[in-house]
Amino acid sequence: MHLMIEGYHCSESKLDDVKLVTLLLNSLPDKLEIPKFSKPLVVRYEGSGWDKGGITGVVLISQSHFSIHTFPAHKFFTADFYSCKEFDDIKAKKIILETFNSKENESQTIIRGHKFEKELE
Repeated sequence: MHLMIEGYHCSESKLDDVKLVTLLLNSLPDKLEIPKFSKPLVVRYEGSGWDKGGITGVVLISQSHFSIHTFPAHKFFTADFYSCKEFDDIKAKKIILETFNSKENESQTIIRGHKFEKELE
């Protein structure tokens, strides 16, 4: 499963909070019952041009990864939750949208590797 979310009109201060992003990435795998392989790696970046900087974070899970990129000056974030194990994408979406107080969003969940799954059967 691959859940992709774009959040708009979010809380600028929450998008710019390294501790909050770290806490989110650290707790989300447990909330979705997916084991973590690592602690989250979260970094602040300065940006350039239209990109005024923000926070990028990733946590490795036993089946792949979760990542977040925030753009506080634009009140926007992108997130990818990719896992070979099925997870509750509605719950994941709700948690991240509430964390950043997103007022509008776009999201999609796709199932990847259809051919690979057939070969395993």
